[in-house]
Amino acid sequence: MTDNNQKQEIQEKEKEEINENTENKEENKEIKEIKEIKEEIKEIKEIKEIKEDKDEDQFDDDENSDDSEDESEQKGPLKRHINIVFIGHVDAGKSTIGYTTKVGTGYFETEHKKVTILDAPGHKAFVPHMIGGASQADIAVLVISARKGEFETGFEKGGQTREHALLVKTAGVKRIIVAINKMDEPTVKFSEKRYNECLSKLTPFLKQVGYAKTSVHFLPVSGIKGYNIKDRFPEGFCTWYTGPTLLEYIDQIQPPEQLFQLPFRMSIIDRYREKGTVIHGKIESGTVSKGDILLLMPPKIPVEILTISIESTRIHKAEPGDNVKMRLRGVNEEDISVGFVICDYENPVSVAQSFLAQTIILDHKSIISPGYKCVMHIHSLVIECAFGKLLATVDKKTQKVIQKKPQFIRTGDSAVVRLFLPNPISVETYKSFPQFGRFMLRDEGKTIAVGVITKLFPLKN
Repeated sequence: MTDNNQKQEIQEKEKEEINENTENKEENKEIKEIKEIKEEIKEIKEIKEIKEDKDEDQFDDDENSDDSEDESEQKGPLKRHINIVFIGHVDAGKSTIGYTTKVGTGYFETEHKKVTILDAPGHKAFVPHMIGGASQADIAVLVISARKGEFETGFEKGGQTREHALLVKTAGVKRIIVAINKMDEPTVKFSEKRYNECLSKLTPFLKQVGYAKTSVHFLPVSGIKGYNIKDRFPEGFCTWYTGPTLLEYIDQIQPPEQLFQLPFRMSIIDRYREKGTVIHGKIESGTVSKGDILLLMPPKIPVEILTISIESTRIHKAEPGDNVKMRLRGVNEEDISVGFVICDYENPVSVAQSFLAQTIILDHKSIISPGYKCVMHIHSLVIECAFGKLLATVDKKTQKVIQKKPQFIRTGDSAVVRLFLPNPISVETYKSFPQFGRFMLRDEGKTIAVGVITKLFPLKN
């Protein structure tokens, strides 16, 4: 090999080495840049996480401070929560009695109870609002005016006394307190005779509605003067009455224990955004604690309970009867509708779009046949429904079939019918869970029927 060839070969090798070194440098530069980018991304993530942690810590600090205050308030025997709805004909005096019991705040406490007041307008135009309140109530206070003429107006056909009593029973209110108001009125003058006259007319009606004698309590009151609501009658007034005051009676009522053992169920009456997704409703059964994983139905969305509140008080655990607000993780507020149910993850509420029901037609101006549409109120849900097949009319007392497959039904009939809904809803049969298995039907501003679900049809795929 000549010297020139050797030199050329050496030069080419040197060039290759230089190129290789250059490529390595460029590659190392790229690797370095990638590493730097990764470090920047990591740093950004860390900063973001620190910020989120700070935000969460700030919220947790607020939460913990609230909880510590709550714990100090809750030392000693835990007070049971109870929801009360005031019902009755317009001008019977519901608002006056309500203000006397601090209804302005919507919440008060007795010696053994925490009480939430659910107002119910007396005018017939507001009956749907009354139904909403009644569906959340444990006890109804039926306010009656003892004034001459007013009692009769409220009790006769067209008055709201009868309809309200019927609706709260259908809504699942098991106990009713009848407060015979305006005992101080000049036409009454604390008369025992007038009190007994009202009582004698109401007793058989409430029995007919379905209230047992032990589930009804009568008492005389004067809302305007505050007599026998919190404090007893002054000496010399209503000396013939020796029973408890309204608040004393409320204080001694105990909720059914079996509700604690059932799977968790709560129908949603409101939802909004406040530091996350918040829902509001009354717990119908079971208990719930902070951190629990529950199921939102019908959409079948798992959610975590971040916080639980009653009024403005944070609590760690809630139970049947509690009217609570819960902040959720796992769902957006816009994905929740009023009437959805939050329930036990392992034992969820049933879902159906069609079911058999036994209905009683209370008041409808014409006949009802398949295809008839009206509005259904069931737990906190309001939804359109349509009548399908009419399977039979039955005797109200014996439940024996009177006629199979009637062509139509009318006022006064008790009938087994199939009902259809435009979309699936959370329901149960009345036998398995009464609160989610009873309903009322309304049309043209009137309650036309009440009923209970006897069989659910499975959803079609």
